[in-house]
Amino acid sequence: MPTLTFKVACGTHCEASCCCPSNSSASIKGCPMSAKQIPENELTELIVQSLKDQHRSGNIIMISAILGDIKQTLTNRGYEIAILNRVTDITWKMVTDGILVPIQIGKDHMRIDHWHLRLTAYGDRVLNQNRNFYYDPDGYSMALGRAAAAVDQTVVQYATEALKCYKQGFIFAAAVMVGAAAEKAILILFESIVEAAQDPNVRGKLEKAMHGTAKMPTIYKYIESNTTKFREKIEEFDPKAHECVKHHVLSLADMIRRQRNEAVHPVNAKADSSEVFLSITSLPTALEVIYRHHAFFFANKGSLVIIAP
Repeated sequence: MPTLTFKVACGTHCEASCCCPSNSSASIKGCPMSAKQIPENELTELIVQSLKDQHRSGNIIMISAILGDIKQTLTNRGYEIAILNRVTDITWKMVTDGILVPIQIGKDHMRIDHWHLRLTAYGDRVLNQNRNFYYDPDGYSMALGRAAAAVDQTVVQYATEALKCYKQGFIFAAAVMVGAAAEKAILILFESIVEAAQDPNVRGKLEKAMHGTAKMPTIYKYIESNTTKFREKIEEFDPKAHECVKHHVLSLADMIRRQRNEAVHPVNAKADSSEVFLSITSLPTALEVIYRHHAFFFANKGSLVIIAP
């Protein structure tokens, strides 16, 4: 029985098309020029960058243009370039998630890669962040890991679930989750300060504050006073820890107060979508600073003269 073959032309819907010469034949068993598949999160980042470039230049957003933008990068990285279906799936998911919206069917209406798309207001806010792209939960989780290698997995889970809730439009749930992530991060830093105390009496007082009835503002003050006291030693320990932790502790405190607490209060429950989004996207930066300071106190367990109540 002869091998079943089919005609492909570069640019068609066939997954083998983009890696085979125009009007050539390819076995249905697969293209001989196939390469490894690009990971989903890496492909998503390339698509996002293409969307940014197209939007910034005022060009019409089309899947075919995205494919053109990323083809060379795929080749340079040794990835398969016949990925029309995968790019279409990711882009269309962005439509269902409110990032993009179809505005016009192209001349070749039978080809979805020629449909015209545009960013929504929400999509413009998401795609034009200065730092990492937080639309994809897996990519966001990786960003948290890059921000702090030793980041507590509970913090990662809270934060990632916050993003998932936000994407689905569950703003109150997202506010609660990002607030919980912020509180956990602050308590981890405070715990490292407590354990660094040389004096057991001081350590006991701080432990009582941490596990007892101390309010979060009191804990913030302990953190600020001790990180200020050891500022020079912290920078000697880690030159990258030059940024003052106070700003980021206050940022996390704001996530707790404005997001979680206000979202769950039954009388005046409220959660602003833009503020929740800002909290989610700013969390990795705050965590990076928090954990650099945490590393210093953790490395000096039981050896510092800690300021106590």
